[in-house]
Order: sequence, then C-alpha cells, then structure tokens
Amino acid sequence: MEKIKIKKVALVTGGALKVEYTIREKDGTYSGVTKDCGAPAHDDLIDAFRRMDIHLAIISEYLPADQVDDIESADLDMIRELFRVKQVSISGDDEGVSIAGSRKLSKGSLSLASPTIKWGDKKPYLFEGDLAEAVEQLKSETLLYLDGKKAPDAQTAIDFPDEVATEEAI
Repeated sequence: MEKIKIKKVALVTGGALKVEYTIREKDGTYSGVTKDCGAPAHDDLIDAFRRMDIHLAIISEYLPADQVDDIESADLDMIRELFRVKQVSISGDDEGVSIAGSRKLSKGSLSLASPTIKWGDKKPYLFEGDLAEAVEQLKSETLLYLDGKKAPDAQTAIDFPDEVATEEAI
C-alpha cells in the first residue's frame, strides 16, 4: 500500500511547489500534510504539468474534443502558448481530477478551473486515458521531488579578464 497519496500539486511563483498529500502513519492512521516547498521543480515535473495544458484547453471547450484526432498530434505549440496548468487536484480516493490554470488573453490572462473529471463516468471525457496517464506521471514526479529531485541551482556567471600576453608582462 502507498505510504504517500498526492492530493494536490500547485506550481507557485518562482517554479517551486505547494503539495498536499496524505501520509500513512506507522499505526495505520492517515495524516494530511500541506507542504510549501522552496526548491525549484525539476524539468520532468514541469513537463508533467505542460502535458496537462492541452487537457485544460479541451475541457474548457476552447479546443473542441471532437476536432482532436489524437492528443499528440494537436497543435501543442499554440496550446502551450495560450494555456498553462498551475494546479492539479485529485478527488477522493483517485476518483477523478480537476485542473486549474490560465488562458493567455490579449490584455492579460483568464483563470480557469475545470470541473472534476471522474474516472469511468457515464459520459467520459474523450481523452480520459491520456489524462489519467498524465496525472500518474505528475504524481510520480511529485513524489520524486518530495524525495529530493530538484532543479539544479542556477550558477552565477563570473567574467574573468582575458589573459593577454604583452611584451611588458614577459
């Protein structure tokens, strides 16, 4: 049985994370934990969020689902330019998911929050399988982040003067 169950993952300013999860204690009880993490998310975790962008576009009906033949063949560059998923919430005991983010507009951005997409619903989301895989990838990368996988520290560049050999120095 899993010890940690991810409930919510949010990208915050500066690329860090806020994570909500339950953890199974040694006595079998569960505790809820909310963790504001300061370290920047690693590229694989950012990519897991980016994989959700197209789902936000489809669920918000910007991109009609019946006009997308294959989730991988959609114009992802255009979608990623306009949509950014910032938060994913897993409902119940992995019963479904809701995603929140924004859509870029000409004069700012519009916050969006999807309704909960329930797994195995009577009227299923057309790309439920890909969304479920994307959620699992995000949960997996989040667990790795909590276990220490972070983005590398940015290195400050130091300019050293070019060594110029002159007759005076010789």
